[in-house]
Amino acid sequence: MSSFFISSNEAKGMLFNIIRDLALDSFTPDLIVGINASGMPADGVVPARLLAEYYDVEVEYITVDFNDKDNPRLTTMCYIPESVVESELRVNDDGDTCEPINVLVVLGYNDTNLEINWLKDDWESVVNDYGDFNVDKKKFWRDNIWGKTVRFAALVNNWMADANRDVSYYGEQIGSYGEHEVEFPWNEWWSKE
Repeated sequence: MSSFFISSNEAKGMLFNIIRDLALDSFTPDLIVGINASGMPADGVVPARLLAEYYDVEVEYITVDFNDKDNPRLTTMCYIPESVVESELRVNDDGDTCEPINVLVVLGYNDTNLEINWLKDDWESVVNDYGDFNVDKKKFWRDNIWGKTVRFAALVNNWMADANRDVSYYGEQIGSYGEHEVEFPWNEWWSKE
C-alpha cells in the first residue's frame, strides 16, 4: 500500500481549488455535509467545516465506515434528503413554496465511491413523501437532484475508480487501481512535528 502525505499548505490549496470550481459553476452551497469515512477520524469532517466557515453556512456530519465488514458504522441525517426533495418539489409540509437547497457533500479522499454510493442509496430510500407525485425514487433523484442541487466534492479523488462520475469538485485527482492511504495534516496532528 502506498501513502500520500498532504501538507497543510497543500490541503489549503485543494480547498481553494474546490472553491474556485464552485464559483465557476455558480454553485453556492446552502448546507455542507462532511463524510467521516472508512476509519479516518476526520476525513471529510475538517474540510467540510472549513468550507462551511468560508461560505458561512450550516455543516452536518455523517459517518460511513465499512472497515469492519460485519459491523459497519453508518449514520444518516434523515431531514437533509427530505428537505432536498421538498425544495425540489418547491413546496414544504405546510404547502408553502420554497427555494431549492444546494447541498455540498464533502469527503477527504474518495477512493472507491463506496461512501458516496451508500449515501445515495440511503437518501433515496428515506424519503417517502413526494407530494401528489407518483415517482420512481431513483429516477427522481438522478434526474433532479444528484449533480444538480446535491453535489459531491473530495480533496483527493481517484478518477480510475468508479468515483469520477459522482464527484463534481476536487482538490487533486489521482489515478490508481491499487490501495492508497492519504494522510491529511489533521490526521494524528498531535504526533507530528
